[in-house]
Amino acid sequence: MFKFNSILSRSLLALALAAGSAAAVAGPTYHVDINTASQAGNNGGLLLSFLGLDNSDAVATIDHWTGSFLGTGMAVNDAFVNYDAASLTIASGYNAYVFDVAFGGHFGFDVTFDIDVGPVGSNFGVSLTDDMYGSIADDIVSIAFQQDQPVSVAANASYATVTPAAVGADVPEPADWALVMSGLGLMGFALRRRTR
Repeated sequence: MFKFNSILSRSLLALALAAGSAAAVAGPTYHVDINTASQAGNNGGLLLSFLGLDNSDAVATIDHWTGSFLGTGMAVNDAFVNYDAASLTIASGYNAYVFDVAFGGHFGFDVTFDIDVGPVGSNFGVSLTDDMYGSIADDIVSIAFQQDQPVSVAANASYATVTPAAVGADVPEPADWALVMSGLGLMGFALRRRTR
């Protein structure tokens, strides 16, 4: 006999579990805090670059921005900023984005990597520039991925700190919890129906 309810409940369960596991496949996430007090009173740029000539599929996503970002900037190659969603996507190869900023305070952001390391590796870097995009401080942050090596994280203590933020897994969002709970509820419903 065709049991429509059984097929429906199992399909919904599979869908809920698959959707709930999507957050677990993202790469490592780091929080970057930059202190520009030594440049107080000046405007300039915050240059975020992502290099990896053998790995054009790698992506760095920057979000949760804090600080005096001026809402403008310049893309280099395939960097894409979405000001509405407050996120920046930088593909590997050589891509970068320079944010126009007002120096003097702290800037913060999270960077999440979706990366499969090739033989040459990939490097995410942060530099400070003057308002003509000339260098003030190079490589204040460097996060490097090399094949068969642990992730290398370096920060110039005069300007920046980098801390892991749930390395290897995202913090579950409320929607993810709702999906997991609905999946567990469907499992319980299916087991209860089976015992009748």
